[in-house]
Amino acid sequence: MESENGKIIIRKSKKGKWIFEVDIGAKNPMTIPTVYDLKDDSLNGKECKDSFDISKTKIPKDTREILKDFKSIDNFNLKLNKFARFEKKFIFFRNKVKDLEDIEIKANFGNFNFEENITKQEKYIKAIFKENIRSFSLKTDYRLIIGSEQSIYETSIRLHHIYGIPYIPASAIKGVVRSYIEQKEKLDTFIEMFGDENQEGKIVFFDAFPVTKPKIEVDIMNPHYGHYYNEGKAPTDTNNPIPINFLTVADTSFGFIIGSKEKIDEDFTSLFKKAMINHGIGAKTAVGYGYFQ
Repeated sequence: MESENGKIIIRKSKKGKWIFEVDIGAKNPMTIPTVYDLKDDSLNGKECKDSFDISKTKIPKDTREILKDFKSIDNFNLKLNKFARFEKKFIFFRNKVKDLEDIEIKANFGNFNFEENITKQEKYIKAIFKENIRSFSLKTDYRLIIGSEQSIYETSIRLHHIYGIPYIPASAIKGVVRSYIEQKEKLDTFIEMFGDENQEGKIVFFDAFPVTKPKIEVDIMNPHYGHYYNEGKAPTDTNNPIPINFLTVADTSFGFIIGSKEKIDEDFTSLFKKAMINHGIGAKTAVGYGYFQ
């Protein structure tokens, strides 16, 4: 079990650039999100604490009383969404807002074995398709945003409802690969893989899970014309932008698996990888999110 408390580590790279990290007892320190706007080493060595507080959740009163001494939740889905912090609204992050304390609900994932999860998934898929599968891993080139259908927050992140880890649903992967092949006008390949009114497609897509412990980072969008979009007022520079925080997955490799009743052509495997690398997946791909390398 990793510690919920951490220590800030601030150092300089060989090129003299500041590196800001936090050590929470994991194998590697986590990068501190840029929204903290650190500029020097004045906070080096300072301890930081997960802002999870069960007394500030909206769970039933009797449950909250029974769990009053409960300090940690390994399942990030439960921690973020079911035991969400409530202060006039549900909140997972707050930084430098007047005299209010900083808030960040952190993900540690406990002792979940990511490598074993991928191995188990591949084993079950092989039991269905024998040797007609292809598996490979790709690493995020920058940050990845995969939202969920419903969320108590203004923005959301897709987390597995059982494991509590971020993942990429098979439906999203299939959509991206389909779109990429359509753009490349590879009609024969498209029909073979996805089918048409005369034949069934032969490729089956599966959810993609992190190969190693994922890194969750807070990012920010800063809409400047909220009055224009919400109230129809003029989009002038007199409006005060209200930052919106959202969660992303960064610096993380995902394991992708596809299966088929027939042998999978290597050309399709290549197209699959190119779709993830060149097309991207999830939200905000137009500004660099969601691409792999």
